[in-house]
Amino acid sequence: MNLKNTQRIIFGIFAIVGAGMFIGGVAMLVTPGGSSAMRDGRLFAGLILLFMGVIFGLVGIIPLMNINKQSRKHEYLLNNGKVLMAKIESIYLDTTMSVNGYNPYVVTCTYTDEYSGQIMRFKSHRIWEGDIGMAAVGQEIKVYVDPADYHTYYVSPESALSESQQNIINM
Repeated sequence: MNLKNTQRIIFGIFAIVGAGMFIGGVAMLVTPGGSSAMRDGRLFAGLILLFMGVIFGLVGIIPLMNINKQSRKHEYLLNNGKVLMAKIESIYLDTTMSVNGYNPYVVTCTYTDEYSGQIMRFKSHRIWEGDIGMAAVGQEIKVYVDPADYHTYYVSPESALSESQQNIINM
């Protein structure tokens, strides 16, 4: 299971728990009857559940929307993007983020337009999976760019690994 699917599951659980709390809070608020002390306690508990439901729901829904937006952009670029063969400038560990003591790799690369001589620099997303560290500086890597806007791009870490390196990783 990859990282995106794990994130979807975790944030989906938050969204479901939030919806359940919200529904429970509404049910406590609309339930009639009981003494005034009971109604006051139910009102307080219902408002607490409503508030917690909204918070849990937002913690689940907002990241899910962001993950889905990134996935759609990624798929669009893979299907419709222009492929540029860029040269890897550097591969480094992003020490600003750590999960269980592991840091993701980040690849920076450049592409020089052969007609205009314009140099474009690209930076990959954080790469947790695979072993991009086996790629070499100066090696070519595929960058998928939106033909209408070169600021929208995807650096493909898989394209930097040779077939033998990919076979080693997939074993």
